[in-house]
Amino acid sequence: MLTQQGDMLCRTLMSDFGYHAEQEMVAMDTPDFSAWTPARLNALEVQISHWLFTKDPMHTCCVENDAFDEYDAVAMSLVEQLANGVDPHAALQEVLTTSFGDELVNRVPLRRLAFSLCELLAAEASRRGEGA
Repeated sequence: MLTQQGDMLCRTLMSDFGYHAEQEMVAMDTPDFSAWTPARLNALEVQISHWLFTKDPMHTCCVENDAFDEYDAVAMSLVEQLANGVDPHAALQEVLTTSFGDELVNRVPLRRLAFSLCELLAAEASRRGEGA
């Protein structure tokens, strides 16, 4: 399966037996988030916060406790990093490490999470009529 947004390419590795659990994201040139309007960046923050809330990668129990704003600050920092040209994987690792520390982030399957983020960004671009 290939998904492309701008020059961002996400690829699911396949094995002889079908879907393989390992996924990788190949970051070429990061999409130009700096060209997005503030309103669009704010909408992306809301989407990313909700995405993180549903995934709860840091196991904060935010879903069980209805803490819908648990990842708001992380999403805001992540979108800021993307707007500054940082690739999604590096941005995700940096903001999670800043918010939760190395020890907890090292327990997270970051490659899969980054792949999922890349899919979210591709869907957002596609939804906005930029194509994938």
